[in-house]
Amino acid sequence: AIALRGLDSRADLWLETAIASSRRVLPLFSPDGSYFEGISYAGYTLRTTLSFFETHQRCIGDIDWALEANMEGIVEFILSTQMGKQADGSPDVANFSDAKNSVYPCVPSWIARHTDSPLAQYAAVEASQPYYFLDFLWYEPNRKSKAPSPALKNVHNDLDWILCRSGWEPDDAVIAFKSGGPANHEHADRNHFIYKAYEERLINDNFGAAYDRRDKHWLLRHTAAHNAVLVDGKGNHYHDGIEGTNESLSYANITQYHVSGDTTWWTSDATSAYRIENEHAHKVVRTVIFAKPDVVIVLDQIRLRYDPQRIDVRYFPDNRDKRATLKVDGNRFTIQRPRATLHAEVASRSDVEIAQSKLDLPEELGDFKYIQIGSEPALNHEVLTLMVTTPGKSRKSPTIKANAIDGGWEIRAGRFKATVKTNRITPTVLLG
Repeated sequence: AIALRGLDSRADLWLETAIASSRRVLPLFSPDGSYFEGISYAGYTLRTTLSFFETHQRCIGDIDWALEANMEGIVEFILSTQMGKQADGSPDVANFSDAKNSVYPCVPSWIARHTDSPLAQYAAVEASQPYYFLDFLWYEPNRKSKAPSPALKNVHNDLDWILCRSGWEPDDAVIAFKSGGPANHEHADRNHFIYKAYEERLINDNFGAAYDRRDKHWLLRHTAAHNAVLVDGKGNHYHDGIEGTNESLSYANITQYHVSGDTTWWTSDATSAYRIENEHAHKVVRTVIFAKPDVVIVLDQIRLRYDPQRIDVRYFPDNRDKRATLKVDGNRFTIQRPRATLHAEVASRSDVEIAQSKLDLPEELGDFKYIQIGSEPALNHEVLTLMVTTPGKSRKSPTIKANAIDGGWEIRAGRFKATVKTNRITPTVLLG
């Protein structure tokens, strides 16, 4: 349209359409800069849109596109989703939905140039890897760079995602927790989370979900393939895929979020996401306590109405290289990766059984093994999983203990101590 202005009478109309389209796309980013389809599709959306912005700004210049969205917030979203590095040195990310890669450097480079943001320059260097041709045209190595502020270590964004970390080095610990509403390219993953420490994805979001429902890897989109809860074998609502990767009807909501020094905890209510598939699901709530960097405590509270049902809690390690080792010993289990070991103990108000299993997928598609905590049918379930991570292949477990008390639990995990009151709508965490 810009090239043909003055040469074709339709060019001005085409240009108006392009501007209107861009202004339609930008509000898809939340006010805080987060993007509902995840980090990879945020990058795809921006790198294609920014090329139009750059052309329009250079050739016409009557719109300051950097003011049309919260560009600084977009950079913060990019950084909040980082999870250190992959084995090849490229950025690792919170791969919610169909995300796999971080943004390309051209995205934060454009923002750095048009907003003079040192944080954007930091993202271009530390949270990106060049691949696209604009990465080489737009990156300016001499721009001032600034590391993220401490506030970005604990993020509860507009999407109702929680992203918490102990720091920005590759071996720092990160938790990414998925609550919130539906989105294109989503998975049935409400109340699911990822935990990475000592450069290992100990609690992993499985990669490789199919885009075609006829492919066996379509299973990786369902709750059964996530670190979440199944109620009577059912998970979050998800569509049949006949129209592709459209959004579902599943919603979850963060009902509490607290930061106290190096300890962060939150509660997410995913009841509505389960009730669509299971009319008896009356309460499906998960509370997570993250005592950085090595303690993760998960409390699952499930209440059924009228029909006692079984629940299953699943935890998947990263096993893409087939180097994850799972072990079960009574009410304890370990997940071992080459550089770290996760030690866990399970406590429950009712009898539970811990076992190893794996998804029913052909071996050539991957070995998706997992820990499963299963209960007998009941109307009320309260399952507490206490996890402590140690570097290396340590066989010795730190002290992990949970004592049931009236209306809650007293817990100890390594150096961490707390009392969790569960006799209220939202659990209460009392440190120390």
